[in-house]
Amino acid sequence: MNALVPAPRGSEAAAIDFGRILAVFRRHIAIFLGVAAAVLAVSVGLIVSQAPRYTAHASVLIDQQKQQVMKDDTFVTGNPDISTVVDTESAVITSRAIAQRVVRDLHLEQDPEFAPRGKPGLLSSLWRFVTLRSDPAPSDADRNLQITIDAVKGGLDVERLGTTAMIDVAFTAKDPAKAAKIANAFANAYLQDTIDAKLGTVKKITGWLNDRLASLQKDAQKASTELEAYKAENKLTDVGGSETLTQQELSQLDQQLQLARADLAADEARLATAKSQLARGSNGEDLGEALNSAVVQSLRTQRGLVSQKVADMQGRYGNRHPDLLQAKRELAAIDGQIHEEVQRIVSNLVSQVRVAQDRVSSLESSIARTRGVLVNNNLAGARASVMSLNAQSSATLYQAFLERMKQSAAVQGMEPPDARVVSPAMIPTGKSEPRIVLDLALGCVLALLLGIIAVAIAEAIDGGYASEDEVERGLGYPLIGVVPTLSAMLDRRNAADSPVDYVAEHPRSAFAESFRAIRASLLHHRGAQAKVVALTSAVPGEGKTTTAICLARISAMAGSRTVLVDCDLVSHGVDTVLGIKPKLGLVDVLQGRVRLDEVLQHDQKSGAQILPAGSYSDSAIDLLDSIAMEQVLLQLCDRFDFVILDTSPILLVSDARAIVRQADTVLMVTRWRKTPRRMAEACIKALALIETDVAGTVLARADHHTLAAFRYGHYYERQKGGQIELYDPSRRVA
Repeated sequence: MNALVPAPRGSEAAAIDFGRILAVFRRHIAIFLGVAAAVLAVSVGLIVSQAPRYTAHASVLIDQQKQQVMKDDTFVTGNPDISTVVDTESAVITSRAIAQRVVRDLHLEQDPEFAPRGKPGLLSSLWRFVTLRSDPAPSDADRNLQITIDAVKGGLDVERLGTTAMIDVAFTAKDPAKAAKIANAFANAYLQDTIDAKLGTVKKITGWLNDRLASLQKDAQKASTELEAYKAENKLTDVGGSETLTQQELSQLDQQLQLARADLAADEARLATAKSQLARGSNGEDLGEALNSAVVQSLRTQRGLVSQKVADMQGRYGNRHPDLLQAKRELAAIDGQIHEEVQRIVSNLVSQVRVAQDRVSSLESSIARTRGVLVNNNLAGARASVMSLNAQSSATLYQAFLERMKQSAAVQGMEPPDARVVSPAMIPTGKSEPRIVLDLALGCVLALLLGIIAVAIAEAIDGGYASEDEVERGLGYPLIGVVPTLSAMLDRRNAADSPVDYVAEHPRSAFAESFRAIRASLLHHRGAQAKVVALTSAVPGEGKTTTAICLARISAMAGSRTVLVDCDLVSHGVDTVLGIKPKLGLVDVLQGRVRLDEVLQHDQKSGAQILPAGSYSDSAIDLLDSIAMEQVLLQLCDRFDFVILDTSPILLVSDARAIVRQADTVLMVTRWRKTPRRMAEACIKALALIETDVAGTVLARADHHTLAAFRYGHYYERQKGGQIELYDPSRRVA
């Protein structure tokens, strides 16, 4: 099966095909010119019928240094951007409120130029009905006022002058004096509206300040009363003053606690030292407390004397002498007394440590109680401080609002407007509308645009394929030929000629040349001749049978042995077009009732052979998809150079799919600009499902008068003095 035509890529895909666009315009040139001419004519008519109008201009300056009612930085936080201010004020000038003020000041509701004419029209009533407006209809006076306001706003044009703070107020009317008067009225109405807005703001602020002052005065009095009552309840005579009595007491207790802890540490150290020396085996005589004891010192003196006595007696009497034993007992008694005194001293140290610990615990308890009292006093003092600050804040805020109230009362009625009229509108000397040159240019642009849109719509609703690139993009196969409509190429004297007869009688005509080009493409299909060619189409009436007959006659007149087989077993298209009524044909050959030579008919005008469809059979699809059909095709290939099969429309008759599978290639015939593209695409998909080789597409029954608009290079015929000659359509374009 043929590969699809590759899509363009890269810069080729992105490039604009100006030739194709020109071709589209050429074939729809009548629509383009008609729409453009109609739009241009309407534009010229509107320009000519438009009444002259005059525009007056008034200049308004927006004051960037606006006077503020509240000038304190607490309330005013900077100036807005000037562009935003000017745009906002421009919107205010164009508002309905300003327009309504102008209408009432100048009584424009009685001016015929702006006053409504009669009751609402049919379109207005219909619109109200379609939109289901349920609101009650306004009275006639209100409706007329609103209509007048809309009409006046329609003549108003407000814009900023460059990047300045100037606003141009322009008004257009039929009378120049009226235009200047209304422009000035809009400027003055805007200034008055600004002043009224400021006065209203001042009044609102003054009223709000009065209410706020009364509330602040009550709040300040209430805060002061609550503060004094709280001080009296918690006995806070001097909150926030110098150090309190509780704090002084706590400080003294902290000092006593530090001393007590130092004494405790010293006692614990002496006790620990004594216990450590005793644990190491000391008799206690060397203890610091023992050395300071007068009893221990006395006992140690006695012991020294007794020890000396014992030593003398040992040297003099010996160890068993009674006096010596008595002296030793005396020495032991002295040692026992020293030991007892040391134990008493250690016990005294333990008692001192316990007393010091009790003193520290007592001081810590007193400090804890004192701190609790101090915390409660601090909390009460803190709350009293907050209440004092609230009372002071309320008093300060009250004083600030009182001063602001005095300032507001002083400037009330003295606020200047935020804008001023720099240049009042003067009566214009020249008309501003109609702008003939500009309006005419816009009309031309609109005519061109609508003409292009009309061409695009006409091209979009064009149902079929009309050019080579459309066929290749839509179907994926090349376009190998375009067959023009013969009736459109001939004059009235030859208009009744049959295409199949004309191609045989005028073999050198451009009409015959189109089939010769198709034959040439089939002869060189894929580098070799396609011997068996099946012609099919999507639906009936596309010119498939006529194309098959003309192709067979052209091939036969070129010297090729050609046979045309009518495989349309339903409508017998070849028999009908050629006007033959055979009794036997292809069906009879396939059923074996006759031989092939008995049903072949010779075409006298071209020399081609015709194999008619033959008798009708209910099993036509079985016959076309049988071995007998293959044998018939083999016989035809042996005897002929070119076998053309005219099949049924492939989307309507199933036997067409059976026969096209047996052909070397398939030629799809599509009617020029008529066959729906979706049906042509469905036909290609059907051929793809049965895996046939598609040589390409033929556009049949084309109008040669518009073919040049599709950029074809084929040669077509034209009538010139009764003589048919070949010509190139590009030469017709002048």
